[in-house]
Amino acid sequence: MSDTAPIHFYGSSYDQSFEADDFDHGVAAYVLFRVHNGVEEPDPNSRSAGEQSLALWRKVILESKQKNELNKARETILTTIGFPFPLTREETYDETFNAMFNALEMWKSESRVDHAIVPRGVTVGEHQLGEWIHNLRNSKKKYDKGESTLLTVNQISRLDDAGMVWENVADATWNLRYDELLQYYQANGHSKVPKTTPVLGPWVQYQKKLFNKSKLTEEKIEKLNSLDFSL
Repeated sequence: MSDTAPIHFYGSSYDQSFEADDFDHGVAAYVLFRVHNGVEEPDPNSRSAGEQSLALWRKVILESKQKNELNKARETILTTIGFPFPLTREETYDETFNAMFNALEMWKSESRVDHAIVPRGVTVGEHQLGEWIHNLRNSKKKYDKGESTLLTVNQISRLDDAGMVWENVADATWNLRYDELLQYYQANGHSKVPKTTPVLGPWVQYQKKLFNKSKLTEEKIEKLNSLDFSL
């Protein structure tokens, strides 16, 4: 706590004790406290009776907000003065969604793709993008069934525009890799992709293993053969 004299505003001071339900005094005292101390959270263990009162007032406000008992007019006033309300579950989800969606756009740009078929192990910085995409599909299933989920119709629309694949992901992934193989074939005149080629190389080798185990459909075999694929 600063040793300078407390600031007074409309007859209030953050260094005066007051009742926790005195909303107007609390608002004025909170503004003054932030201006004078440069912090948002008063210390309930402060030697100042006024700061103790302010900490209790803040606690009462937060509890009222959590219980949906805070008057909307008062909430508007508190928001105006920059009172730091904790984010709701919906707000936290929205914030995370936006951060992850930005990571998705970054991955698409760096990968030079126009789809959102992200391998599950992919990370972008500290964001576990692949895992997030996987979990979104589960949320979408709940949404379609009318079950409780934080995923919104607007977010689903944004993901659709970004090239999200909600169902039959395995087939969609296979077709994506096949298109990459087709581009390789057209550029090189053959389908002998080196094993060391990122993503496509291991995929080609895996198709050969599936063929040897009779786990490739006739349709896929025919498509691969059309590119002189050596099975």
